[in-house]
Order: sequence, then structure tokens, then C-alpha cells
Amino acid sequence: MCYLVVRFMRVATSEMFGGSIPLFKNIHFGAIVALILSLIVIWTGVWKTIWVLFGGANQMMASLALLIITVWLMRNGKKYAWTLWPCVFMYITTIAALGYTGYNALRAALGGTSVVGNTIAGVVAVVLIICALLLGYDGLKAFSRKGEAVAEAA
Repeated sequence: MCYLVVRFMRVATSEMFGGSIPLFKNIHFGAIVALILSLIVIWTGVWKTIWVLFGGANQMMASLALLIITVWLMRNGKKYAWTLWPCVFMYITTIAALGYTGYNALRAALGGTSVVGNTIAGVVAVVLIICALLLGYDGLKAFSRKGEAVAEAA
């Protein structure tokens, strides 16, 4: 498991920074950076604060999967309410949970409690909420094209 985390972090940092800092393309340097960042997150206890956001990201992915299935069913002229309503429920509850978590994390950070971890958690929660809103906007656009898609398929 640890190997997969380091490998993912190495690949992610290579993709993000490799274009501007070629040293990040070196697999050994990337692995060392990944290990150092992991140790910092573990030793400082920040992982306890940000771990809860992985659940929010996972729920948002589930909402996205339901949205994709719903749009596919709709465009193929099939009944789609049985996936639409769970999608809407999951979408709304996930945004509410992320908002609650982000608010509490940022409030704790401003209060001086685990400032680094809570700030990271708050910012990540806000980014996830923004991504969720963009996802919802794209979903609404897909639903507004309902008639066009069925007409094109015919």
C-alpha cells in the first residue's frame, strides 16, 4: 500500500512540476520528495484532519457515476428516475458535508488549532465544492440537451 502512495505522489509531482523543474522527472528525486511529504503529513498529524475529505471526494465520484448513468439512460430513451434521485441526493448531501467540514476546519485554523492541517482541509473542501458545482452545472447542461440527443439518435 505504501508503495502505491509513493508511486502516485511521484507521478503526480512529475506531471505537475516536471515541465518547469526537470529534476522532478527523475524517479528517484520524485520518490524522495513523496516520502518526505508523506512523513511530514504523518508526523505532524495533518493526515487526521485531511483524511475525512477523502470520503467527500469519493462520494462526489459516486455522484458523478450516477450522473453519467442517468444522462446515458435519458439519451437512450430509458427510464432514468431511479438513478437521477440518488444522484441528486448524493450530490446535495456531499456538498453539505464538504461545506460543514470546510467551515469547521477553517474556523479551527483561524482559532489557532492545528493551523496547517485545518487550513489544508478547509482549502481542499472549498476546491471540492467548486468542482462539485462545476459538475452540477455540466449535468444541468446535459439535461437541457435531452431533446437534441434523442433527435440526433433517431
